Amino acid sequence: PSSLELTEINHCSFSECHFTQLRFFDSTRVTDVAFTSCRVDGLALATKEQEIWNPIEIRRNLEKLGISYQGEAPPSTDAREAEADLALRDLQKIIRYFMRSTHISESVMLMKLGARGKVFIDNTLPRLIKHNVMQEIENRGGGVQRRFRLSVSLQEMNSAVENAGESLDKFLERFSESE
Repeated sequence: PSSLELTEINHCSFSECHFTQLRFFDSTRVTDVAFTSCRVDGLALATKEQEIWNPIEIRRNLEKLGISYQGEAPPSTDAREAEADLALRDLQKIIRYFMRSTHISESVMLMKLGARGKVFIDNTLPRLIKHNVMQEIENRGGGVQRRFRLSVSLQEMNSAVENAGESLDKFLERFSESE
């Protein structure tokens, strides 16, 4: 991830670059910047406490921040208006947690996902385990809560999210050989 706090980028062109995550702050200044055949897996708008993983939303927000895309067709309006699969959005929040930790407990999932936490644990988590995306690990702490880790790399997860559109089912298709 690249933090752009207190950063000014002026009159620059990036070609065929791959950014895991770009973190923008109020102090970030972008003027006359162009991306050509670049890939951005994640965008964090620190001031708004917002993280974006959908490629179309990333591009839309980068364009608002002053980055233009050279020689590339804009995303289709239909794709922009597609309704998000809430389960995939929940998964994206959990994936972000794994950028800082190797495992996660049920209590942290509940905290990160708020009201949707129980739905994620009851419905989405079993599907992720079935497809070998996540696995339960031994809980070495007190209590009876379960702990989980990823069974695939973050790069593989990000790629699957990027290609999933807005569908958890499409995301899981990538891992269906693992059933």
